[in-house]
Amino acid sequence: MKILAIRGKNLASLAGEFTIDFTTEPLCSAGIFAITGATGSGKSTLLDALCLALFDKTPRTEGSSDSISVSDTEGQSIGQKDPRSILRRGTTHGYAEVDFKALNGLCYRSSWSVARARDKITGKLKNAEIRVFRLDNQEEIQGTKTEILSRIQELLGMNFEQFTRSVLLAQNDFSTFLKAKQNEKAELLEKLTGTDIYSRISKTIYMRAKDAEEKWQSMYNRTKDIELLPEETVKQYLTEQNSIIESLSLLQKQQKSIEEKLNWIKNRETLFFEKEKAQNDLTKIRQELLEAQPRFNYLQRIDCIQPIKEYYLKLKTAEEQHIKAKVLYQTLQKQRNEISEKYKTAEDVYRQNESQLKKIEDTYILIEPQLRRARELDIRIENGKKQTDTLKSDIDKITKELDAEQQIYETLHKDISTTETQIKEIKKWFTEHEHFKDIIPHISLILNLIHETEIARNQKLSNEKTLISLNKTLEAQEKKLTQIRTERENLEKHLPKEIILWRSRLTEGTPCPVCGSIHHPIKQNTDTSEESLQSEKLEELKENADKMISSLSEEIGQISISIERYRTLIQNYETSYKNAHENIAGYFETFPDWEKLLQEETLEKLLKETASFWQIKQESLSRLSEKQNTSNEKLSAKTDLIKRLAETRKEREQQQLSESSRLSQLLEERKSLFEGRLANEIQTNYEKRKQEVSTQLEDSRKTLNDIAGKQEHLNGISAANELELNRLLQEIETEKQNIKVWISDFNRTSAFRLSSEDLPELLSRSPEWITREREQLADLSRRESICKATLIERENKFKTHEANNPGVISTNHDESLIKQIEEINNNIKSYQQRNTEISVLLQSHQRNSEKVKQFTNELDRLSLVSEKWNKLNELLGSQSGDKFKKIAQGYTLDILLSYANKHLQELSRRYVLQRIPDTLGLQISDLDMGGEIRSVHSLSGGESFLISLALALGLSSVSSNRMQVESLFIDEGFGSLDIDTLRIAMDALERLQTGGRKIGVISHVQEMTERIAVQIQVEKINNGKSKISITG
Repeated sequence: MKILAIRGKNLASLAGEFTIDFTTEPLCSAGIFAITGATGSGKSTLLDALCLALFDKTPRTEGSSDSISVSDTEGQSIGQKDPRSILRRGTTHGYAEVDFKALNGLCYRSSWSVARARDKITGKLKNAEIRVFRLDNQEEIQGTKTEILSRIQELLGMNFEQFTRSVLLAQNDFSTFLKAKQNEKAELLEKLTGTDIYSRISKTIYMRAKDAEEKWQSMYNRTKDIELLPEETVKQYLTEQNSIIESLSLLQKQQKSIEEKLNWIKNRETLFFEKEKAQNDLTKIRQELLEAQPRFNYLQRIDCIQPIKEYYLKLKTAEEQHIKAKVLYQTLQKQRNEISEKYKTAEDVYRQNESQLKKIEDTYILIEPQLRRARELDIRIENGKKQTDTLKSDIDKITKELDAEQQIYETLHKDISTTETQIKEIKKWFTEHEHFKDIIPHISLILNLIHETEIARNQKLSNEKTLISLNKTLEAQEKKLTQIRTERENLEKHLPKEIILWRSRLTEGTPCPVCGSIHHPIKQNTDTSEESLQSEKLEELKENADKMISSLSEEIGQISISIERYRTLIQNYETSYKNAHENIAGYFETFPDWEKLLQEETLEKLLKETASFWQIKQESLSRLSEKQNTSNEKLSAKTDLIKRLAETRKEREQQQLSESSRLSQLLEERKSLFEGRLANEIQTNYEKRKQEVSTQLEDSRKTLNDIAGKQEHLNGISAANELELNRLLQEIETEKQNIKVWISDFNRTSAFRLSSEDLPELLSRSPEWITREREQLADLSRRESICKATLIERENKFKTHEANNPGVISTNHDESLIKQIEEINNNIKSYQQRNTEISVLLQSHQRNSEKVKQFTNELDRLSLVSEKWNKLNELLGSQSGDKFKKIAQGYTLDILLSYANKHLQELSRRYVLQRIPDTLGLQISDLDMGGEIRSVHSLSGGESFLISLALALGLSSVSSNRMQVESLFIDEGFGSLDIDTLRIAMDALERLQTGGRKIGVISHVQEMTERIAVQIQVEKINNGKSKISITG
């Protein structure tokens, strides 16, 4: 993973756009570069831009509280943790952009942007946006903001926490980690390496073990609660059930026999009733056929007269047409009379319109000159009104603008007063804390010195206690050595007889005066005779005494060496304390009671709080000064604008007065012409009236021609109508004669008698009616046939059923059969109910037996699961999660130290970092002193820096062990280092960058900036703004 470029715009003090391109010179070929600038210039803002573009968060805001809000624009606030607060005040939008090389070898550009609503500086902050492009083909990664941030993590191979541990190194964290207490070190280790998961695993193991035990107990209780039937009871139930089944079989056979007889009786009754019904249906249909005979005869008469239907229809059609033609003739005669009257009236109207048009044209010739003058005056009056309205509109607009600007002027004036008051209060605070002025720039160094005095004092006291203990031990061992030497000399003088006497005086539990042992097994075998003690036993005692003397002498020598070493350490710590105390005193010459606060261990807290307030006050003062300057500029501009607007309004009012006077004169003259009516209106009225009369004249001409045409048309239609009337009369007479002849012929040859009066009724029936009537009568005949067939079928069924009698003596004895079947059914029901009860009991017993078997198997399984979790819980589980966390933290610390020692070998081959066994404490092996173990608190400032830097790089290696991290930024307060230590640090960093990494160091230390040729300089300009330049 490699950072290729960083860009941004309007981020905190970095106003405007900036670009830092690591692919172009001089940064391209520089292995190490410095990011320099004064405190508060915006050096760390560059790293904020890097994190914003990749993770939508920054290291500085992540440590803030969600619940605390800070002021944004007027009436609005924003969370202290919200990264959008980095947008520079007084700007409407900003962005942070990073080009990087991903794990897959491709290059991408990630862009973070934020803007204010309506593109106004007072607008509410919009949600931040994240966009990612591939640089080779400009393809954009699509998705929601959360999905895009997740995709960026995949491309980088690390999340925000891992990124801040492997790419952005804050070395102070490891200086703290190096010398922290064990509990504090555990917390820092968990924070820096992300091992909090082991705590969760430990808690999970504990909860799983507890849950497994509870599940086993629950299953055991459920198994105990299941009740089973005794085996003897089960056998009795099975015997009873078999007996019930045999009885049920016998009863069911009897039930079937009786049910067959009852069914035969029931079916006989049904068949008898169906036969009777079929007989009744046949009788009924035959009656209907008899009643329908007149309908058959009527339909036959209709069929006979169908040949004459054509003549009859022609006659009816001719009669209807004759009636219509006669009505038309009467209507035409009436219309001819009416059209003659209309023609006369239209002719009179035409003459009147022609006269009226000539009169209008003569009148217009007389008023035409006055119209031209009136039109000229109308134009001048209209222009004058427009000019007056325009001036009035301008005056109103200027007045509104002037009022608005005056309100803004008053608001600005109030803001300036408020800002001046706030600036005075801040300056008053700085005056009250004047004695901190020379201390604040060196606060980091002073805090380190205070920390060194506390460490030196504590270590001195601890070592003095150890020295006292060693002196006591030395004195006791020397005393013991003198006693044993005396006893050794006595052994040389004593005879075996005296040794026997000594043995007889030994008491179990009391030390031997020769060897010091409290156990005396040889005493039991002591022979009081002088001959029983051999000379070799005496030699053995002497040899034991010599070994004890040698051991004690060696131990005393080691103790003496340790005493000397601790005296040296105490002297070194005392010197360190004095040097640190003197250095602190140099900064506190004007500060009262600082030594008292130092002794009370409250000086460090006071300095940190004051430094924090000092920084806040400085930032507030800078922001307020910038705001004051901006407001003053705005106030001056508003004053000039208000003056210009007032002069413009006065000029427009004078123009309006002059124009109103000229317009009044024109209106008076115009009023004398046509009483002030508009010339265009008079012209329009004339033309409109002329057009109306012309139109009326043309309409009357058209009306006259139309009436003449209609009159001629009606005359033609009337002539044709008279001819049609005559033709229809001849046709009617012809058809009547044809019908009369046909009826006469029909009556001579048919049984029916017809007259011309019968024809209308018989021929009025429609084909649909005839078809429907024919179908209804045919349906009656068809139903008669069906009823005959049904009667025959049912008579045959009844005879067959009678022949199949199952033994019924009489159809009237079915009541006794019903009583028998009811008695059998009750017995069957009783047996079935008892059989069901037994079956339920046996099934319940079977289910419970299966449950017991299942629960037993489950108990065995849960027992194994519980046993496994309990074993795992004994090893790693705990309710608080501490057990596995401590194991994992120790293992993680070992891995971290292995990486750190590799880096430490490159920085300084003198030291090796070690873990104090069975703890999270750290110690140093000094190879230049023969591998002597040293406390980390005994390291000088330069030594602490090198080892802390090695730890920081070690964590970077742990966090990036899956990838190659080619970019590294170290944000470290190098200002606390002296010249020699700074030189060591620079040598270490230069050796580090030869490994292929591009290293950026944030610092404002002059010696460091002079030594690093390539620099990204962040320079303050004014009003809280800074600019970026790249040199080298």
